[in-house]
Amino acid sequence: MGLYDREYTRHGESDFGSGTGGGFGSTLGASKRSITTILIVINVAAYLLNLLFRPIGEDGQRISVLLEWMAVHPDTLTRPWMWWQFLTYGFAHNDGDIMHLGVNMLVLFFFGNTVEQQLGRNEFLRFYLVAIVIGGLVWGIRAAVMDFGPNTLVIGASGGVQAVTILFAFLFPHATILLFFVVPVKAWMAAVGFAVINVLGALSGEGTTAYDVHLAGMGFAAVYFLQKLNLGRWIPAWLTGLPSVPRRRPHLRLHDPDKQAKKNEAEADRILEKIHREGEAGLTRGERKFMEKYSRQKRAQRGD
Repeated sequence: MGLYDREYTRHGESDFGSGTGGGFGSTLGASKRSITTILIVINVAAYLLNLLFRPIGEDGQRISVLLEWMAVHPDTLTRPWMWWQFLTYGFAHNDGDIMHLGVNMLVLFFFGNTVEQQLGRNEFLRFYLVAIVIGGLVWGIRAAVMDFGPNTLVIGASGGVQAVTILFAFLFPHATILLFFVVPVKAWMAAVGFAVINVLGALSGEGTTAYDVHLAGMGFAAVYFLQKLNLGRWIPAWLTGLPSVPRRRPHLRLHDPDKQAKKNEAEADRILEKIHREGEAGLTRGERKFMEKYSRQKRAQRGD
């Protein structure tokens, strides 16, 4: 029996489109070392490899060997030696539907770069991978409890992508995004609406969409933001395979004219007292320069 005879669940219904406003425009200027870009490349590469290596089965249909190997199956939970599938399924997409891959990667591109800039490379990768694993575990538990048939499996980046989109909405709730690339709405409104749609879909139990995986990713993002989690405390950087990259921080100086003026007055008084006590010859070079500058400022204020 080929893959196309199977009932599979996938993530391909993300409504979020491009974004404007807030910090959203920065996605187009992402670094070449962006983890978001690397994740997209890996997903596309896995998709192409699956297309290239599809032997013909006994029923005459091509078998998506790589996809079957990467997907989470109903019995994955009860086979500990296969638990790596709770991660690999997030990089597998239906080879019979390019939109399955395309929509996921498009959403990840638009939202991932901005979120990555907020979290940093290592933490963003940890966040994304943990969301994938949580989504796979939730589906695996449900499949085991509800005794899904052996021909059911789950694939797609839904857990990670949904986590990224919801975290974006938490970080930039008033950023304007375009639903279906047409309808402008605030990020928080889109997030609430999408959560409601997924809850209703999960309750209906209809279709092949993995609503539970979507909700797992969304719930994880909410907990991550509200609890101010830092996964680096529990997951070391070496486990993600990434070298530590120091992040440049802007050097900001707060300009307070009144405070600076008082500071200059105090310094001038100190130097004048020194002159009275030791004479002008006792001044250092720095003190002389300060008094010259201070005198020019005072003359300028008087209009001399």
